[in-house]
Amino acid sequence: MKGISPFIATVLIISFTIGAGALLGPWIYSLTKSHADTVGGETETRLNCQYGGIRIDDESIKCSFTDTPDFLNFTIENTGTVNLYDFTCEIYLNGVIYEYGVNNSMNNQTFTSSSPLRPAQRRTVTVNITDDLASANPEWIRIRVPRCPTVDDRVTNVPCS
Repeated sequence: MKGISPFIATVLIISFTIGAGALLGPWIYSLTKSHADTVGGETETRLNCQYGGIRIDDESIKCSFTDTPDFLNFTIENTGTVNLYDFTCEIYLNGVIYEYGVNNSMNNQTFTSSSPLRPAQRRTVTVNITDDLASANPEWIRIRVPRCPTVDDRVTNVPCS
C-alpha cells in the first residue's frame, strides 16, 4: 500500500488549519469584543460611581400612610461630582422592604441620563407608592441609585402617621 506523500500531507494540514482559522476567527473576535465591551462599560460605571453621593434632607420628609393614596415626598441632594439618575426608594415597614420608583416633583418625570440630578443640585422627589401600606411609621427609608450600588442614603425614625 502506498500512503500520501509527506509534501501533500503537509499541504493538507496547513489547508485545514487555515480553513478552521477562517471559520473560527470571526466568532472568536466577536466573543472577545463583546466581553471587552461589557467589562469596559462596567469599569466606566464603577469609576464614575466612586465619585457619586446622595443625601436625603430628613427635615423635608412629608408622608402619610393613613391617607388614600399613601404618599412620601422628600428633598435629595447630589453630594458627589457625577450626574445621578434612575433612583429607587426603599421603605422598611413592619419587617418588609418595599421598593418604588422616584419622580422629580417639578415635572413628575423620572430622572434620566438626559435629565439627571446634577452635582450640588437639590430636588424634591415624589415616591410612586403603588401599595396600600400599613398605617405605621417606617423604621427607615433609603434612596438608591441601582446602577451605582454604593450610592445611597438612609434615614431612620420617619414620622408618617
